[in-house]
Amino acid sequence: MKYEYVTTQTDISQYDYLDELSYGETVKAKYVKSKIAIDVGNPYIEALPKLLSRPSIQEQYTKRIYWSSLEERKDMSNEDKILEILQLRDIRFPLPFHYRLEEYFMMALVASYRNRHIVFKNDLYAIKNDKKMELSLKIMAKTGSATNGGISLLGLAGCGKSSAINIMLSRYPQIIEHTSNKFMRFVQIVYIVVTCPTNSNFSALYEQIGISIDQLFGNSEPVYSNLIRKRRTIGEKTNFICELINKFGIGAIVFDEIQLLDFTGQKEATFESLLTIANITKVAMLFVGTEEAHNKMFLKMRNARRAGIIITADQYCDDIKYFSSIATNLLQYQYFDEPLEATPEILQKLYEVSGGIINELINIYIQMQIDYLYKNNKPKIDENYIQRIADKHFPNMQKLLKNASNLSVYKQIQDAIKDNNRINIILDDNYDHDSKIMTENLSIDNGNKIIRQNSITNVKNMCENNGLTYDQNKIEKAVDRIFKMKKSSKMSEEQISSEAYDYLKNEKTYKKRKTKAINHDNLLSQLQEYQITKNNI
Repeated sequence: MKYEYVTTQTDISQYDYLDELSYGETVKAKYVKSKIAIDVGNPYIEALPKLLSRPSIQEQYTKRIYWSSLEERKDMSNEDKILEILQLRDIRFPLPFHYRLEEYFMMALVASYRNRHIVFKNDLYAIKNDKKMELSLKIMAKTGSATNGGISLLGLAGCGKSSAINIMLSRYPQIIEHTSNKFMRFVQIVYIVVTCPTNSNFSALYEQIGISIDQLFGNSEPVYSNLIRKRRTIGEKTNFICELINKFGIGAIVFDEIQLLDFTGQKEATFESLLTIANITKVAMLFVGTEEAHNKMFLKMRNARRAGIIITADQYCDDIKYFSSIATNLLQYQYFDEPLEATPEILQKLYEVSGGIINELINIYIQMQIDYLYKNNKPKIDENYIQRIADKHFPNMQKLLKNASNLSVYKQIQDAIKDNNRINIILDDNYDHDSKIMTENLSIDNGNKIIRQNSITNVKNMCENNGLTYDQNKIEKAVDRIFKMKKSSKMSEEQISSEAYDYLKNEKTYKKRKTKAINHDNLLSQLQEYQITKNNI
C-alpha cells in the first residue's frame, strides 16, 4: 500500500491541527515516515503520533490553574474563593513514572503493529454510525512472532495513575480511518479502555469490550456487545474478540482496576485466559491497578512474564526530595492572610499526613484553606493546624498511613524479589535519574510563573487605583527586574508586587525590603532525618 507522507517538527503531532482529540473521534490518517527501516510502509505505525521528547512530556503532564490576585480577592465572597480553591483538584504535576509510561506505551503499540501483517479481504465491514462500512483489509499475528509484552501500572489509590493514563491517551487519536485513491478503506482503533467488573465476571468484561467499540463507532443501538453476548462460552467470546481486534486493528487495550479479576482459578475465566488474547492477536495490554494487584498478578511465573514491565506509580511517595518540590509549588496557591512558607516543619507535617500521595496532599491542602476562610478568629497555620485538619476530615486515611510503608507497591516488589527468586520483574532502574531531573525543573520554575503573572496583575491594579498609567510592557519589566534579584526566591507574591510598584513610581527612592530566608539545605536534612525515623518505626 502506497501513501503520501507529511512532515512535522519535533514534538509536533501530525494531528495537532485538531484543537483536541476527543473520545471516539475519527481522524483521517496522516503518515510520518518512520526512521526505522522495518516500519517504513506500515500504515498502522506511520499513522501514529511520534513519542514526545522528555521536556515535552514533562510539560504535557503539568497543568497550572489561574489564581486570583490580592486585588481581585477584595470583592470575592467566601463562596467564590472556595470555588477557586476547589480548582486545585485540577492541578497536575509531572511525576517520575510519566516518562516510563509514555515510552513503554509507545514501544508496546509499535511492537503490537510490527508483529502483525496485513491481510486483504473483500467481505469485511464495520457497523459505524449505524451504517455498514466496507473494509478492505485486516491485520493478523505473524506466525512465530513473540507475544507482545504488556505493561502493568500499579500503585496506591490516589497516586496519579488514572490522571496519567488520561493525559497520555489524549495525544493519540482513538480511531484512524485509512483511505487511498484505489478505494481502499480500513479503520484502526489505536486503543480502548475497559474497566474490570467485580467478582471476576469475564462475560461482563468481554461484553464491555464490545460496548467500547459500539461507543467509539457511534452506534445508537448495541451491535458488537450483542454479538459478544450471544457467544455461549468464554472460549467463544474470546475467539470473537480476537476477530474484532484483527478486523479493527486494535493496538492496545487498557484494563483498569485489574485487581478485581480472578488470578487463581483453573477455569477459562481467569487472568491467564485474558493473556491468551494477547498471545493470539499480539495486541498490547496495559494493566492498571492498586497495590492489591501485585501479589495476585505475579503468583505464577508465566503471568509475570506475559504481564510485562511493571511501572510503580507510587514510588515517588517515598521520595522526600521530590515531595518537597511538589508541596513547595502547591503552596504558591493560597488564601491565608499570612503567607504559609515551605519551612522544614511545614513540609514534614504535610508529608506525614499525606503519606507522600499527591491526591491526599491536595485534598488536605484544600480543606486547610476552606476551614481557614470560615474561621472568624483566624488560626495560626502551623504543623498543629495541619494535623487537626487531617484528623478531622480524613481520620480513616490517617489510620491507614500509620502503615503506609507496608502499603507501597514499590516496597512490595523489592521484598518479592528478595524473598522469591521465581518472579522475574523489570524494575524502573532509571527512577532516581528521572526524579532528579523533574525535581530540578519543578523546584521553583512553576511557582515563579504563577507569582510573576499574579504580580503583574497586582501592580497593574495598584497603578490604576492610584491614578498612575504605565503600559503593560513597562509593568512586566518592573516585575521581571525584581525576579532577577537574588532575594526574590524568598519573597512572597505581595512583596514582589509591592516592590515592583515602588520601582515604577520612582526608581531613585526604591528601597529594598528584607525577607526571611529559608535554609533549603537544612530543610532537606530534616526531611531526610524524618524519613529515616518513619521507616524505622
